[in-house]
Amino acid sequence: MEDIELKQTKTFKKVIALIFTYLFLILCTLVLFLPFYWMINVSLTSVEGFNNASGPLFITDDLFEGIKNYINVFKDYSALRPIVNTLVFSILTTAFTIIASILASFAFAKFEFKGKRIAMVVFSVMAIIPSEVLIVGNYSTMVDLGLTSTYIGLIFPSVLNITTVFILYKCFSSVNANIYYASKMDGLSDFNYLRKILIPMFRPTIIALIALKLVECWNLYVWPSFVSNEESYRLIGTTIQSLRMNNVDVPVIMAFMVVVTIPAIIMIIVFRNKIYEGIIKALTREEGKKSL
Repeated sequence: MEDIELKQTKTFKKVIALIFTYLFLILCTLVLFLPFYWMINVSLTSVEGFNNASGPLFITDDLFEGIKNYINVFKDYSALRPIVNTLVFSILTTAFTIIASILASFAFAKFEFKGKRIAMVVFSVMAIIPSEVLIVGNYSTMVDLGLTSTYIGLIFPSVLNITTVFILYKCFSSVNANIYYASKMDGLSDFNYLRKILIPMFRPTIIALIALKLVECWNLYVWPSFVSNEESYRLIGTTIQSLRMNNVDVPVIMAFMVVVTIPAIIMIIVFRNKIYEGIIKALTREEGKKSL
């Protein structure tokens, strides 16, 4: 009887602990979701209702009037142009970043050359330098080259990503060297070894890095605000700031923010498993071990 009562007591304590754990997680989720709910609710609120509100709005006053905010975003403020600009910028920047990172990490992982250690030290130092520190120098370079308010000026300084290089370097260097030598005996060139063996082997990690870079580019603000002065080259972040500086109604700004947030959320939801799997495998070197 005592054993049965002891087991029941332990089971009861586990159930109580589990309940409190889930309640805590639900509370944290609600706290994190509250700003998004407020943003969506304000975007669906009429301008008059928002201006006359005495406190935070958590229930829309007029849904049909609020929907007009989304219409005004595209009709009166030409939201489609910055969205297209940001999409082009994000895709091209991500493509160039991944290609450059793959080639650089492969070179560091598989080749010995003069200055390799120095280059690794320089890369390590650059990894701890905030990107904002380099903005003034990059901007001066783009001005001297006449590349401000161009896609090249927007994309080129954002291509180098030290973190991406180091993650892929760690992946590539974890693969047994015998696989490389065996591929050479089979007549594969270095490029084909990279294309046919390493890239397929670490596809989840590469997909995760692509997804993270796309989201990063989609949300980028500081650099585009410096280099894209013309409206035809403005991205999402600079457009939101421009709307705020021009005293556009808050519900309209919130509607624009909802529109531009949806693609990033969809991307994270679609690639969440790949992001988790790719980053974890890159950090634990599981992919390289499986190939041995």
